[in-house]
Amino acid sequence: KEKPAQFVELRGLTFRHAARTFMDNKEPLNRSDWTIYRGGAVVFNGAADCAVADCTFDQVGGNTIFVNNWNRRIAVRGCLIKESGANGVAFVGDPKAVRSPLLRYGPQNYQTLDRTPGPLTDNFPADCLVEDCLITRTGRDEKQTAPVQISMSQDITVRHCSIYGVPRAGINISEGNWGGHRIEFCDV
Repeated sequence: KEKPAQFVELRGLTFRHAARTFMDNKEPLNRSDWTIYRGGAVVFNGAADCAVADCTFDQVGGNTIFVNNWNRRIAVRGCLIKESGANGVAFVGDPKAVRSPLLRYGPQNYQTLDRTPGPLTDNFPADCLVEDCLITRTGRDEKQTAPVQISMSQDITVRHCSIYGVPRAGINISEGNWGGHRIEFCDV
């Protein structure tokens, strides 16, 4: 975050036939039975003010676009994402940024629960956008996926997207850490 990659835009490219990551999908997500693989055809890690625009993603074997940990103002616009093995666009922060994370279902010890509002660190995606995208037939190989996956993130906007033909949730907001998400004008 001290020296982020900035102002990089991937525009008008086609990504096809990346390897499957099915057996690499092992990291648990906060307060969920879902697991994740932190990788994809395009991965943002420590970036700001970057975009993927007007690109086609066809039959990538795992996640299509993965926004990992600290990233700010990443935009995915006008993309066609189809036949992905896992998630379409995933925003996933660091469990260590969460106060009293619980990486499973079940009871929690309320005596040790950190009740301080807000994140513990800023190692999570924030102020990001998915807009004007068509996302279809994702999750072909992996079980716990969504065309748009949001976990341990803040202020993610998904708007004017069409999402269909998927095995689970069209847009999954895992645990809702830090909130501020906006979902609007989508056909799911």
